[in-house]
Amino acid sequence: MRLGLEEHHLPSSSTETSPPARKVNVPAPPGQNTELSAGQSEPPKGNNPEVKTVVSGGSGTTLETPPRGTFQGKNFGGAFTSFVQSPQGVGSTGLSDQGLEITKVRPGSGYIGLTSRCKVGGNFDVQVDYKLLNWPAQNFHTVRFAARNLPEGIGGHVGVSRSSYGDENYQFRSQSPIMQVAAFDKAGTLRLTRKDSTLFGYYSNGESFVLIGSAPTTDDPTAFLIDFSAPTEASTAPVGVAITLDNFKVISGTLICQ
Repeated sequence: MRLGLEEHHLPSSSTETSPPARKVNVPAPPGQNTELSAGQSEPPKGNNPEVKTVVSGGSGTTLETPPRGTFQGKNFGGAFTSFVQSPQGVGSTGLSDQGLEITKVRPGSGYIGLTSRCKVGGNFDVQVDYKLLNWPAQNFHTVRFAARNLPEGIGGHVGVSRSSYGDENYQFRSQSPIMQVAAFDKAGTLRLTRKDSTLFGYYSNGESFVLIGSAPTTDDPTAFLIDFSAPTEASTAPVGVAITLDNFKVISGTLICQ
């Protein structure tokens, strides 16, 4: 099913009129551990029935467990309120059984990004699954999961990414120097957690989460950005690079939704 995603833009803040924000607290699951050293992994966990997806409908906010193999229960406009392509037409998008598919249809640089409708405050644990459908070596593309409203660092928004440049790697970008580890997998989960005033970035190795890095941050509520891009200088970035995104989950935190 093809969606006209380019129509979902955020309204200007100067003209936006929204109902009062509604807060929903999502408690942290028992035994959650965010205090690992870089490179350490958490012990494997079973499926957690309390994992929830943010789905906003009308003036209220509901939490529901996402159906397997869908992206937000095929309710794109619920969890995300903007979809941006630059330049327009650089990518094609659509929903499949694997999630939200994004394919780069033009060579060279380009940007495709989604921003969450809700913000999350307090200590949080937020995740998104990804899969690399067509991912040649050294393709100059990045899949990024970032906290949009926290103070930016040298590389822009703070967050975690899966990249292909001179080599394949995961990165954690913050106001501190970039931290990275080698990547070998073609599917997994990107995860951001905050405890007090520290942000932690993880990737999943298929069995557990591995900490890439951590850095000081603020306690401001933040929306989340998921994007797929090749930088301006990547003139040789190939056409046809493709990914899927699925199961954007707020494990814990205080949801603040309009």
